[in-house]
Amino acid sequence: MVALNKSWDVACDLGGAFLDVVAMGAERRVTKCARGTSALPDRLLAALEELRIAPGEVRRIRLSSTLAANALLHGEAAPVALVATAGFADLPDLGRQSRRDPDSDPPPPPTPPWLSPRGWRFSLAGRIDAQGIEVKALQLGDLAPVLRLPSGTPVALCLLFAHLNPAHERAAAAWIAARRPDLPVSLSHLVDPAPREFERMLATLTDAALKPLAARHALPDPLPEPWVMQAQGGLAPLSAMRARPLGLVASGPAAGALAVARLVTAGAAIGLDIGSTTVEVSLHREGRPLRARQLQIGEMALRGATLDLESFALAEMVVIAEAVRRFAWRRGIDPAEATLVVGGGAGPAHASALAEALRPRALIVPAEAAVMAATGLHLAPALAFRSRACDLPLAALATLDHAAPTADLAQQLLGWGAEAPAITHELDLAPNPRAEPISLGWDPAGDTPESLGARYNEAARSLRGVAPSGVPRIVALRSTGTATLP
Repeated sequence: MVALNKSWDVACDLGGAFLDVVAMGAERRVTKCARGTSALPDRLLAALEELRIAPGEVRRIRLSSTLAANALLHGEAAPVALVATAGFADLPDLGRQSRRDPDSDPPPPPTPPWLSPRGWRFSLAGRIDAQGIEVKALQLGDLAPVLRLPSGTPVALCLLFAHLNPAHERAAAAWIAARRPDLPVSLSHLVDPAPREFERMLATLTDAALKPLAARHALPDPLPEPWVMQAQGGLAPLSAMRARPLGLVASGPAAGALAVARLVTAGAAIGLDIGSTTVEVSLHREGRPLRARQLQIGEMALRGATLDLESFALAEMVVIAEAVRRFAWRRGIDPAEATLVVGGGAGPAHASALAEALRPRALIVPAEAAVMAATGLHLAPALAFRSRACDLPLAALATLDHAAPTADLAQQLLGWGAEAPAITHELDLAPNPRAEPISLGWDPAGDTPESLGARYNEAARSLRGVAPSGVPRIVALRSTGTATLP
């Protein structure tokens, strides 16, 4: 038998109604086909046949999708069982009671009722305090009701101050795994290791809800394991994403944002990817997508490392234009001074109306706007991410260990088969661990406490309009590794 030449690098973006495929090999082949009712593997095999590419000729699959965002927007993700510290099981209903729109009626539920059913909330006695010290021993016997959950039910473990001391979460997870290995468990200190209990709990609930959906991205032999787009704008093997699928929420929009960044390399830009069910918005400056620590999906504000993206449900263009304008203004971007890039299957049909409403400096509709996200996938590096909460005075900057995450990320990327890893670091600075932080890039070789303090003051005045009082503290270290795919 003649061995097939594995020469094709195939990017696939699965939307609400269509599968877009851009294959790169000796030539470039593109197709857009209806998603239909068949599963992703069958739809992809049909698309490859249409492109005259045998599955055995595929060297790499790059995959993004709006499956996760659509499932959350429409309440179709899996309901989750919550294990919380005793006294905190009602936190999903309390949240922050905040309103994004001051003219709205009473604020919507901070957590959709389907995501955290009240009958699936379990309290666990035991306590870690705000310094990360155990003040009450863990009572694992409280977990007995968890054993009665239906098979395959995702479980979110979110215990008080686990980001400072994860010992209780690890013990509870081990207890559940030994008795019910069929229950997938998400641990808050791995999903979102940061202060503020509700935000960490909501992120963990969402991560758990997406674990059954992540399995739907698997592909059959002889296709290779797919590389899946993450919210941070880089790819990871599906096996890594299955463990922490929260990044799938912005998979499709992140891919489209990379394509916008390649098209507009100077000034401000607003990217719109308009599909059959949602509108994805990204913001850019000088050819770089803006980054954020929160992703808005409908009424849910999910905390986590992400490109600065927002998803709306598809509505009249005048409504979409106003939502885009508010989103851009909140980030200090005036649509009248930005370049508007409109893509997606429905983008060209609405580009003129959106430009009329937003009055941008320039309008770009890419030649292959309908497959903009799939095109962006070919620009994506491999990416791995680490985050660690801390509480250090800025003067103790030299004691902060960046060598461990640097080595860990480089080893992980090389283990994935990527090449030439590059590691960057960010610090979250705030007056105290409970205050809203400001993120600043950190060069361990060049930055000093004085230079970081000056940059923090400048950023605070720019973002909040007032000069901060006092010296900030270091409340988190975030490290990102990127590498090329050979």
